[in-house]
Amino acid sequence: MLVPNIKNAVFNAPEGASGGLDEPKTFSEEEFNKVVEQRQEAKLKVKELESSISSINAKLREFEEADSIKRGDYEKIINDLKTENGTLKTELEQTKVKASEWDNYQSAKRKTLIDKIPEADRLESFNLLPLGDLEKLTEKFSVKPAIGTDGGGGTPPKPNELTETEKSQAKQMGLSEDGFRQFKKKQEEIKTSKEKK
Repeated sequence: MLVPNIKNAVFNAPEGASGGLDEPKTFSEEEFNKVVEQRQEAKLKVKELESSISSINAKLREFEEADSIKRGDYEKIINDLKTENGTLKTELEQTKVKASEWDNYQSAKRKTLIDKIPEADRLESFNLLPLGDLEKLTEKFSVKPAIGTDGGGGTPPKPNELTETEKSQAKQMGLSEDGFRQFKKKQEEIKTSKEKK
């Protein structure tokens, strides 16, 4: 059986051979399978060679280091090791600083969260909880102010003055305080007229 040349490899004769374009050569299925098998073998060989090259390079590095020691290049080796050691020490110090900052943050956050829990509900084991669990627990136990209270003690605004909320609304609407008062007055008039109907 012949393998169609469109689907598989097509080889033309070299230019100038037999005076022009010849029919493309087709291969039998057996020939095609043989070429595919050779290709697979070549791929495996390439992988083996790459592995061998890596092994040879590692051995070469070992040999160069041993050769340096034999030649008395101790200073170069020592300097390389000192540089590497210095880099590692710097990284260690940076890591220690970050770890210390994180520990301080966690301690402060833990104290803040536990302080939000009423003393009657506090347990010593709360200190052992992971921070995320402690935050969830604090949400459940924390004392919430009663709805509708602002803590008292404030003085009500004078009749013609705007509250802080109204001032904020006026600013959002792009109105001056007088403009907002007029707007508010119109709204109240509209509301009153609707109620009368």
